[in-house]
Amino acid sequence: MRFTIDQRGPLHGLDFGGEGQLVLLVHGLGGSSINWAAVGDEFTAHGHVIALDLPGFGRTPPAGRTAAIDDQAALLAGFIEQHGDGSAIVIGNSMGGLISMLLAARHPHLVDRLILVNPAAPSWSPSSINRRWAMMMGIYLLPGLNKMAFAAIQRRGTPAQRTAMSMDMIAARGDRVPAWLQNMHADVAAERDNMPWAAEAFLQAYKSIVKRLMPTARYDRIVHRIMAPTMLIHGTLDSIVPFVAAQRLAAERPDWTFVPLEDTGHVPQLEAAETLTKVVAEFVEEHQTV
Repeated sequence: MRFTIDQRGPLHGLDFGGEGQLVLLVHGLGGSSINWAAVGDEFTAHGHVIALDLPGFGRTPPAGRTAAIDDQAALLAGFIEQHGDGSAIVIGNSMGGLISMLLAARHPHLVDRLILVNPAAPSWSPSSINRRWAMMMGIYLLPGLNKMAFAAIQRRGTPAQRTAMSMDMIAARGDRVPAWLQNMHADVAAERDNMPWAAEAFLQAYKSIVKRLMPTARYDRIVHRIMAPTMLIHGTLDSIVPFVAAQRLAAERPDWTFVPLEDTGHVPQLEAAETLTKVVAEFVEEHQTV
């Protein structure tokens, strides 16, 4: 069920139902709550499942808030305090994984268990990075040119065509993402074509991610402050955040549960929903709180 609440401004999201502890799903850069549409119902086995459209993404406008990841983490902390009835199970993908890490590091009392799905992380292996993706992301850091590049991408084909191209880039195989799910993403993409703040929010969030990833020592300080039981899930064929970045992160925190997903890309919740729900269930059950 779609909902809108006031969280320092309008905040849209999906309520998948379920009872008990809050299970909060946090999407990635350019994503929205519908990124979790294939797994949200299954996660209700673990509690009350909510997926948000973060400010600047999906249907949530900035409305005086910024899209920078530090501010997003603060907003999530406020959401859990108001709606979580205690600490939450937090599941974040890509940028949402990094936001969830900031949340867990700064507000340990609010995160009971942390599940990171292909989280944004620095990589020591330039050869493992997708060159097309790296070039596009580099352009997004250049003032003036970044907005022109974003606008040019928005003009490339219909929302459905852009969605298909995006899925081909972020999934190991775009055709693994069900048609109904691609259609939902295309509908949101069409809506965002008429949102004047979409480009600025995307670029603001992206710049804040880069700032948090470099230098790596700054990133690692956040990693080592996380106290919650944590599972790191990462697709071995991720072309956005290379698998070597996940291996490095797992080495930094050998106490975390590390689950490589073979033949899977950047968005397991879209292309490998059944596998993701299975490994999440195993972790949540193993780390049941008393």
